[in-house]
Amino acid sequence: MSESQQPPHDSSTPPDRPRGGMSAGKKVGLGCAGCLVLILLVYVIGILGSFFTIGSSDTGDPQDTRAPNSVETTASEPAD
Repeated sequence: MSESQQPPHDSSTPPDRPRGGMSAGKKVGLGCAGCLVLILLVYVIGILGSFFTIGSSDTGDPQDTRAPNSVETTASEPAD
């Protein structure tokens, strides 16, 4: 008998298969889902930020109250 003998194989248990990890499709799907979640998160934060900045315009800073692009018109004499 040689010293490198293997024990007899038990037919009731299947041999171990090496695990291959995730498939390429699953990796692409998770990457796309992550990007979608990131885009939605930025969108929601932007919407919430716009609601909070609209209501908080009273910051105590003096603001220019003149109307933009105001043009004073003067009455000219009609030409005869």
